[in-house]
Amino acid sequence: MLISPLDQATKLKLSMPFTSSDALEGLSPSFENLKSLSLRTQLCFPSGIVNILHVVKNAHKLEELDIEFMDYEDKLVEANINSLYAHCADDLFSNLTNVRIKGAICERNEMLLIEFLLSKAAQLEALDVSLSICCSRSAKDVLAEAAQYGRASPGADVTIKRYQYIP
Repeated sequence: MLISPLDQATKLKLSMPFTSSDALEGLSPSFENLKSLSLRTQLCFPSGIVNILHVVKNAHKLEELDIEFMDYEDKLVEANINSLYAHCADDLFSNLTNVRIKGAICERNEMLLIEFLLSKAAQLEALDVSLSICCSRSAKDVLAEAAQYGRASPGADVTIKRYQYIP
């Protein structure tokens, strides 16, 4: 398998495919030592979330997850939270402590991913979301919505802020 040499990696950066299909379904590399994962993707299709889950499900030691969302080029096709639960085991995010999301425009699929992370990551300490300059919602409104989501880790600190360009 092409990804096999990466099996021992502790840090990994990936750009996920923009596709309406589950491009990574059936891919089963075991990232036994992976503790930090950086993903660059867009979630205009439900398969974007499913593709993230395909990578994460084989990284049982994952502690840090960084996701950078890119602008949508296609019309949004909304995901269903119940279908996300069908794609994962209960211990999917068992060691995840920190999640950083950059470039969120807070479309439904992004909010579903945030809801899903909060509901599954029992060890989560911090979820930091940096809103894209294209996001029409205020940080306060997004935080209010996220506050309504069920949490596996009640002590997790959730921070929502506007993107700030720092040269």
